[in-house]
Amino acid sequence: MRQRSILEILVGAAILCIAIGFLTYAVVNSGRATSGGMALNLRFDRVDGLPLGATVKVAGVDVGRVANIRVDMQTYQAMVEIHVQDWLRLRKGTVARILSEGLMGGNYVALDPGQDDSAPLLADGALITDTYPPVNLNDLIGRVMMPSTEGGARQ
Repeated sequence: MRQRSILEILVGAAILCIAIGFLTYAVVNSGRATSGGMALNLRFDRVDGLPLGATVKVAGVDVGRVANIRVDMQTYQAMVEIHVQDWLRLRKGTVARILSEGLMGGNYVALDPGQDDSAPLLADGALITDTYPPVNLNDLIGRVMMPSTEGGARQ
């Protein structure tokens, strides 16, 4: 009887350790654990569908995560804080775009590094203002379905 209760305690402890391991893995890989690395701030006109924890990519390679999204109350633009890996060296002139992974995929931030080798490196906390918001699919479909009627109504 005593061996059975010790075995049950050990099995329960093992299951608890496995559950904690899965939870830790989920938190670390969900984008919620975005501390560390270099922080950069991006200013967009709009950030439709960009979630916290979204991937940041350079040349298609994951290099960071979206850490925070807020509205700048002075300009009413969206401010996006990203954290990228420390080894990444970006120069002034870097362009940020919000792209979609496909029709059913989520949005992510793509960074196009500046090409001027003489430009200074971006420091931790730098602001990137050369940005492009996501393409609004509804607007795009609307333009195709309803051609512009500039110049008056057609008769």
